[in-house]
Amino acid sequence: MHREPLRDDPYWQRWIEDCLDAIREVEEQVTTVPFPEKWRKDLMMQHLYEDTKRLVTLKYSGGVPLPDIKAHLPRLIEAWVGYNQNRAGGDNKKHLLITNNYYRVLTLISWAILFNAPVGLFQKIADHIHSNGEDALIETLLATRLKDRIATDKLLYPKSFELLFKATQTKGAEQIGLIKRYLDNWYKSKKDFMNYDAHKAKGEGGFEGYWSFETAAVVALYGIDNSSFRDMDFYPKDMADYATTNI
Repeated sequence: MHREPLRDDPYWQRWIEDCLDAIREVEEQVTTVPFPEKWRKDLMMQHLYEDTKRLVTLKYSGGVPLPDIKAHLPRLIEAWVGYNQNRAGGDNKKHLLITNNYYRVLTLISWAILFNAPVGLFQKIADHIHSNGEDALIETLLATRLKDRIATDKLLYPKSFELLFKATQTKGAEQIGLIKRYLDNWYKSKKDFMNYDAHKAKGEGGFEGYWSFETAAVVALYGIDNSSFRDMDFYPKDMADYATTNI
């Protein structure tokens, strides 16, 4: 039974299979086809990362059991490394200043927390975001698993993430209230980020589902009582529950 109500089961089944086919095709090309031009292999690694990330979201939206989804995390992070390992120069030093890049990083960190990834996988994420100390929310989450992160109170996107960051800095009723406000504003505050209004697209397959995985990660990390907001839109409650019992 699917979790995301804006599409039906056949939709999720179809596009999960399509995504799996795309990943298999790219993996075969990467391992068997020579790429004399570096940019071609970089492009293949980008496709592999983006398709694997898309698969995780599609499977969650489509109702796939969480242990099955968790199994993709190491491969996803390896694809992330492959995509970024040769991109540390030039504009990539400002990696997090690109809105979609920022949200990709935040989502990767959130999934790593929710699936209780080993420290080594967190380190691989951190090593390839080309940043240390740029954003308070990113650093707060990474610092729960990694040493030597640079603390900051600066947020790169305060309009979108200030409420959630503040929730990591307090406790009790105030913390719960901040989470509720963040979820209430989640959709409209992500207007400048990827997949906004994707459910309205005329073409097939572009909609992955709307989920605030970062909220679930904060809830699990800080042991927040989610009974008053667990049924709010965009909150992946079973992923938060899964994480709470496994962290």
